[in-house]
Amino acid sequence: MANVSIIIPAYKTQDYIEECLNSILSQVSRDSIDYEIFVGIDKCEETRDIVVGKFSHLHNLWIVDFNENVGPYVVKNTLSLYAKGDWLLFFDSDDVMLPNAMTNIFLGNTNEESIRFKYTHLIDSGNVKEPPMYSCSEGNFCVKKDSFYRSGGFLPWRCAADTEFRARFRRRYDLAEHITDKPIFKYRIRDKSLTTDKNTGFGSNIRQEYIKVNNIFSLYGVKSIHYVTTRKYTIIKGIDKNK
Repeated sequence: MANVSIIIPAYKTQDYIEECLNSILSQVSRDSIDYEIFVGIDKCEETRDIVVGKFSHLHNLWIVDFNENVGPYVVKNTLSLYAKGDWLLFFDSDDVMLPNAMTNIFLGNTNEESIRFKYTHLIDSGNVKEPPMYSCSEGNFCVKKDSFYRSGGFLPWRCAADTEFRARFRRRYDLAEHITDKPIFKYRIRDKSLTTDKNTGFGSNIRQEYIKVNNIFSLYGVKSIHYVTTRKYTIIKGIDKNK
């Protein structure tokens, strides 16, 4: 089984992040996966208190508190610099990993540069439904760490940077990616997420501007960008390598 660094940005997900982390931990512990987890708290005390109170005893978990709200993509870029795994697995803090997901992700797929995940929907009311056939996530996915670095990581956008990254990555590596045969996680549909909030949702002005930039990048064949991180964070808990 591959060794993997799981990177989870968290902002105002105090109602969901415990379920998210438990769904991951139940698998990596059971399947003897070589893993580490990074939770980046994007300037949100309520979410930080849940993570510190419930999970700070785990020896293979990083908890990093960002001093400013920098957005999920700068959080992901910054945390990936600490990653020791050959693979980076990006996962949203309000989603839920399905049983056997790790096995389904890596079984026979480790020769690809990137692995995309099929998913089911999880409505806040608790009702689950299947998305349209062949739907797969832009934001939750696996990528080889070296390939992620060479591509320049995510742009420091407030939304839609995962879509831009995937387009740029496909140009650089000529579609060297795999899509899982089975659903990997439950994608939570809720109010005030990046895709539903009025400021960042699909109909928002800022997302439309990002789409224009993405189209320009595609027109000129952009394959790499400058890697953007921040130093404005505090490591609340690092991994104790002696345990």
